[in-house]
Amino acid sequence: MDEKNINENEKNNSLTEKENSARQKEVKGKDISSEEIKSKYKTALIIALAALLTLNIILGFFGFLYYRHTLNVSAEKIEEKLKKELFDNLYDDAINNISEKVLQGYIREYYLPEDYFSIGLYVNKNTRASVVEVLGGYNATSPIKRSTGIILNEDGYIVTNAHAVTYTSTHVGGDINNPNTTIIYHSYPVIQIIIHNEIEKYEVTVIDYDIPKDLALLKLTSLPENIKPVTFGNSDYVNVGEDTVLMGNTLGMGITVSLGSILGCYSYNEVQMLQVDALTLEGNSGAGLFNPLCEAVGVLSFRITGESNLQSVGYAITSNEVINYIQNVAQENDLEIEYTLSDNIPDFLPD
Repeated sequence: MDEKNINENEKNNSLTEKENSARQKEVKGKDISSEEIKSKYKTALIIALAALLTLNIILGFFGFLYYRHTLNVSAEKIEEKLKKELFDNLYDDAINNISEKVLQGYIREYYLPEDYFSIGLYVNKNTRASVVEVLGGYNATSPIKRSTGIILNEDGYIVTNAHAVTYTSTHVGGDINNPNTTIIYHSYPVIQIIIHNEIEKYEVTVIDYDIPKDLALLKLTSLPENIKPVTFGNSDYVNVGEDTVLMGNTLGMGITVSLGSILGCYSYNEVQMLQVDALTLEGNSGAGLFNPLCEAVGVLSFRITGESNLQSVGYAITSNEVINYIQNVAQENDLEIEYTLSDNIPDFLPD
């Protein structure tokens, strides 16, 4: 009975030792698993920090490159802007320092159109329809004065000389001790024109005339179909020696062409004039003076004759004087009078 109890006790002790050993292994296994987990967490954390640090470095590098590129672009834009402003300032200074006299030294004939062949033929072809015969008198059948005019616009306005459409009378006044004589100007009762390639005469009315300037403005009472307005050039850029064509009603026998050149530029009675050596005979009063570009740069006013009537020097009112006159008449009479200005002034010339 006792032996049996002893064996059971031993058996129980053995089981207890096994259980304790198993428990110790289990605890030890748990301790090992916890350490592995901690180690793995540390490794993952280190990798994450390293990745974050690497990403920050990469982002910082690309951010630096972008900032540097942006800075360079801004610097280039600033540099370009400064260069442009500097160039514009230098260009403006250069233009302002070029005198009008130097600009006028450029010969306009350097800018001839491609279809130019000779000044006489070219101007006659392009401007003949802009020049008209002017007939002035007391009736429609017997004109006293035959002269010339140029068409301004399609409304029928025409410019010519004042002396071509006026006559004078004298008025004696005052008393015996202090007599005086006054010259009075009148426009002819009947003024007609003949346009290119037509026989029919068209009546005009006198809108205005200016005796000191020797300019007059006429207007057609009915409009022909084939009128062609003239194109005005800037007479400030006419050069001495420049070729010209004078188109006028020479000797009252129709529109003719006369070649010449600019002899000089003068002021006569405070009116700017161009001196020309083209053939200026009776009937050429009011004739258009054209440059090689078919621009009207003057209107013939008078001539100075030598020993022979065929040898003459003519004086033409500059186109700029004519334009000023037209503008003044339009303003004083509340009229709209159109005219055409040339666009052939070279680009480098100022307005």
